[in-house]
Amino acid sequence: MKQAFKPAIFIALVFAAYACKTITPVTNATFLSAGDGAITVRSSGVGKTQEKAQIAAEQNAFNTLFFRGFPESQQKTPLVGYDEAGAKQQHATYFDDLYGNRRYRTFVTQSHTAGSYDKTLQSVEITINLRALRADLERAGVIRKFGY
Repeated sequence: MKQAFKPAIFIALVFAAYACKTITPVTNATFLSAGDGAITVRSSGVGKTQEKAQIAAEQNAFNTLFFRGFPESQQKTPLVGYDEAGAKQQHATYFDDLYGNRRYRTFVTQSHTAGSYDKTLQSVEITINLRALRADLERAGVIRKFGY
């Protein structure tokens, strides 16, 4: 009797595994222009809805600025550093507030949809106020003040 249930359980597990849909995050952000303490980038994001995809795209732009930098811009090096996991763990309250409460939007001077490939993939052009963002990071102790 037990032998009869084994193939049925195996088939059910295979169907359950294939039924799960995984959305892989896209971390694509490209430098467009810079001037007077601001940087404009194009970033892509993936989400279950258009709104979530746009939020992911905006957050990807900030993550790239914080942990990778934009080589062809005045912000060649990352604002925070290369150790993304360590920085996010060490300053968890700051990053939880920044992303969880969407406080990063206070540093956005302009944002608009640059392309919508479907309802789950958005591309946005976003201008970030670098001076205000850097001052906020310094105030919170995430980065040191220049020269200190």
